[in-house]
Amino acid sequence: MAAISLFNTPKRRKSQVISTMTSLKKLHKKLMSVEEFAFDTETNTLKVNGPNENLIVVGIL
Repeated sequence: MAAISLFNTPKRRKSQVISTMTSLKKLHKKLMSVEEFAFDTETNTLKVNGPNENLIVVGIL
């Protein structure tokens, strides 16, 4: 396994819009075969910890 460094800059290979259950299942299958991955969520508020009835996830990057 390669050395892990907090100073490595990941390379963004490609983005994909997942808008159907079929494409979500394909993504799930692909992610199950990799050692690790990361994602980022976008919300409509900065209050994301604790109770918040108004919180809406508007995107996952």
